[in-house]
Amino acid sequence: MEMKKYFVVFVTMCISISMVAQTDLFESFEFNGEERTYRLHIPPQYEEGGESLPLVFNLHGAGSNALEQALYTSFNVVSNTEGFFVCHPNGTPQATGGNVWNVNFPGSMSEVDDVGFILALIDLFKEEYNINLSRTYSTGMSNGGFLSYKLACEHPDKIAAIASVTGSMVPSELSVCNPGKAVPVMQIHGTNDLIVLYNGSLFSSGIEELVSWWVNNNGCDTEANYTEVEDTDPDDGSTAELFEYVSCDDDVTVEFYKIADGGHTWPGAPNVSPELLGITNNDFNASQVIWEFFNKYQLPETSQVDDLFGLNAIQVFPNPTENRLQFTTESSDVIQYKLMDSSGAKLLQGHFTKTQEIHLEAFANGMYILHFESEQGVMTKKILKQ
Repeated sequence: MEMKKYFVVFVTMCISISMVAQTDLFESFEFNGEERTYRLHIPPQYEEGGESLPLVFNLHGAGSNALEQALYTSFNVVSNTEGFFVCHPNGTPQATGGNVWNVNFPGSMSEVDDVGFILALIDLFKEEYNINLSRTYSTGMSNGGFLSYKLACEHPDKIAAIASVTGSMVPSELSVCNPGKAVPVMQIHGTNDLIVLYNGSLFSSGIEELVSWWVNNNGCDTEANYTEVEDTDPDDGSTAELFEYVSCDDDVTVEFYKIADGGHTWPGAPNVSPELLGITNNDFNASQVIWEFFNKYQLPETSQVDDLFGLNAIQVFPNPTENRLQFTTESSDVIQYKLMDSSGAKLLQGHFTKTQEIHLEAFANGMYILHFESEQGVMTKKILKQ
């Protein structure tokens, strides 16, 4: 991929007698025949040959761009304190102005592969910088939140956790989402969001339905731990509640910040266009709590390579099946298995060595997902019961 560098800004700060520097790059490369651009913030803690640092993608909303998202959310400020890379990519230009991410909105004819674009950026940064590939995350505003969910559904092997602010999932995307594993998810949403409606629309799943889906996918307790966020700014016109779902598979959580009377805004950010976007909550800083959430999670090292078992390491038959499934493997490892329905809800689990048979008489016909895991890696297969 040929690189084109537009500008580099170096900002230096003196601390005692030493010098530290942060770097902001605006660059482009060709992806699928199109020039794609992004901004990369390199924190002052980064040293070539030193410790690998996490990477956070911060995705703008529809009609916005990378620079606006960086300025609005101040994620680079958190980066400088905590020590992680921040990438603000640009979507593709739209006729009405600004950029957009392709998340398969109803009626969209776009063939732009934005998921592939983000994965290509990961590969690019892997070659140029000392990125910690097990600690790569995605967050985003509105349309950027939609794309973060799409990444969680399609590539939980690359993205360790996601957070959406004022975003959701297209209902048709939610119905086919199949991560095959538990994914740490944070949702931040206002009840008076008039752009991505809290109760859902043709274009977006209802927020409580969305959170419930991920709670089920992750095998969490359905009863949340509840916290009333301290109302530190009683003049902002809103309050916040945190619902934390725990006891999930793989020790992940689902966290949901519900902003009472909140609008289509990023908590803690400047109060931009309140007449159009609604109230901005100032009781917490979304960028800071998102990083604190991300900082709890990383991918297992084995998940950096797809299908480490090998395509034929575990045989599953017959498929399609009527009532039973047989697993066989040459591996001597103890292999954990989990059977899930198409929504990600766990139906059966257990472990085996060499061979195992399970029975499906109690389940309706349809598509199911099998997830296998051992010390050697992970593997998923789709199963059709008919």
